[in-house]
Amino acid sequence: VKGYKVKKTSILSSYVAVDVESISVDFMTKNLTESIGFRFCIQDLRADQQLPVDASSVDLAICFELIEHLPHECGILLLNNLYTKLKSGAKLLLSSPNANHGKKEREIYHGDNEWSFEELDYELRSRFNVLSCQGMYLRRRTFERINTLSEELVSLVRMKFPPAWQRLILAGPYPEHSEVVLWILQTNDEVI
Repeated sequence: VKGYKVKKTSILSSYVAVDVESISVDFMTKNLTESIGFRFCIQDLRADQQLPVDASSVDLAICFELIEHLPHECGILLLNNLYTKLKSGAKLLLSSPNANHGKKEREIYHGDNEWSFEELDYELRSRFNVLSCQGMYLRRRTFERINTLSEELVSLVRMKFPPAWQRLILAGPYPEHSEVVLWILQTNDEVI
């Protein structure tokens, strides 16, 4: 994005990003390397799940809309590798479509290896402490069927926000019914 600048904070000393496509890496390198010291790596995580950082060196890992693009066995290896790269007490933010409640027609950007909420939740809980698990993008018909929120709250949300925002806001308490789920996780040395 032209003119977009991000400032490096004193909290984090380095940033590493991995992408399978060189075009993404080229764009990000050109626009962000100078401003915050990002290091970008081109890597196909289907072939190699070993992330290019030292063990126990990462404070925060962000894995948005990635795991569904990997075969399940590669996804499990990636989760194990992420765990070993995170420092004790570090956080992982991970989002993924929910195979049980996605769109009927697959969109091009969705992977062929989507996990159900139950499958991915089990794998994550076997490695990490789940600090938060939130639904995103809930279908209106699904919400009407499962809703336990007060009608006053629902009416307020519908009055104040357009339909797209309603789908996001009202999905939070219902991750197992949402099209996309966001987990906030923390390493737990006693789990693995």
